[in-house]
Amino acid sequence: MEHRLYFLHRDEAAANHAGSKAVRDAEVIFMQLGITPLPVYSAGSARGIARKLRHGGQLARLLTLPFGSVLFIQYPMYRMKRDYVDLLRRVRTLRKLRLVFLVHDLEMIRHAFPENPDLAFRDREMLSAADRIIVHNSRMADFLVSDCNVDRRKLISLGLFDYLVAKAPLESAANAVPRSICVAGNLSPEKSGYIKGLIDLLPEDIPLNLFGVNFDEGLLGNNVTYHGSFDADILPGMLDSSFGLVWDGPVSNTCAGNMGNYMRFNNPHKVSLYISAGIPVIIWSEAALAGLVKDNKIGFTVSSLEEIPERLRSVTDEEYMSYISNLKPLQRQVRDGYFLKEAVKTAV
Repeated sequence: MEHRLYFLHRDEAAANHAGSKAVRDAEVIFMQLGITPLPVYSAGSARGIARKLRHGGQLARLLTLPFGSVLFIQYPMYRMKRDYVDLLRRVRTLRKLRLVFLVHDLEMIRHAFPENPDLAFRDREMLSAADRIIVHNSRMADFLVSDCNVDRRKLISLGLFDYLVAKAPLESAANAVPRSICVAGNLSPEKSGYIKGLIDLLPEDIPLNLFGVNFDEGLLGNNVTYHGSFDADILPGMLDSSFGLVWDGPVSNTCAGNMGNYMRFNNPHKVSLYISAGIPVIIWSEAALAGLVKDNKIGFTVSSLEEIPERLRSVTDEEYMSYISNLKPLQRQVRDGYFLKEAVKTAV
């Protein structure tokens, strides 16, 4: 990788949720590529980059970057002040930097914080400031071109988020009988309200294994096991299930609400988690990554969770083992950081 590449380093405390894992993995991959970290704040600090830039410390460092350097920024940085993208743009002009944003979420599509319209404003600031933007997939790219008039030449499709697993054997966490399901992530009723409906739908011979935070243990039943929350780096080895479910929203008959609709455009990090674990995937048929699951034959799609029991019973041993075999190439890639490495090469 060529010289004079930098990334803004976000020193945040580790947490047992996907967002923190995705950010940390990206930073590891940047460093593997020889990209130099440029710290912007420390965990627990109340000061954001905007204040540091104004008061000289970080501004002075950015202004010493070689002319024509490439600066990678993971987006969004929720703890940053509103004008940090504008300040980056000004430094970009002074030092002729190229700004490359790696998008983790776009509030203008997700609408997770309707009480804070400022977040969607920041998205538009980022779109206008960027030289290149690494987006989740071609569907997200199409949205930005058609709805936001972004020049398609700016956009790079990631394809999948990587999911690094240190010193772990390349094997499947899935068990041999294709009859159990796991869900990993934020299990709160606000984020995963569909879980109650899923529990009601599943017969006792199809166990449901739940991993994550904010689970209502009042939902536990004979076929439901809550395993607790685990560090994201070890979680792939804990998912002893036949399939991993990727769903979002309050209901079981479709992915509804703002978070459900977001699946039409985003790459859910739990898809990468399940692939890293070697577990076949069940995903909403209208999700942006439904095509990846079908094309690679690593699982199946459903339009409603009501379809799952019958679909699971129809999976033959041969079909299931082909899912496991087909997962291997993608498993190697997400564990090695392949997708971000390819996007970075394109960006520079």
